[in-house]
Amino acid sequence: MVYPAKPDTILVYSGDYRVLLKSVLSSDPNIVKSHIYWDSRTDSVDVDVHRTGASDTTSLVISKLLEGAHTFELVNEDASGNRSVPVFAIGTVYGINTAPHSITGQLNPPFWIPVCRFI
Repeated sequence: MVYPAKPDTILVYSGDYRVLLKSVLSSDPNIVKSHIYWDSRTDSVDVDVHRTGASDTTSLVISKLLEGAHTFELVNEDASGNRSVPVFAIGTVYGINTAPHSITGQLNPPFWIPVCRFI
């Protein structure tokens, strides 16, 4: 079995009912797609990878998420359909009940707060 390189680094930025995921791809030139899963694989999105250099970064905003902690799973795929071992990260989605508020108590969107926990 052939395993393409897994995502090197995952950063999760918390936002208002959304997250921003940034992933650093390894130098494996055969990676053509990244699969991102969340909520125990009940939802997902596929991202085509277009290389510009030896090591690239992909970014993705996932919107319309419920408040609270979410676990994200990233898997790379090569042109032959081989998949990498998964990499996991946990991020928090803020909303009306959990968002950082200003002194007046007003929510100040849009905002991105870098919070990331790797598993």
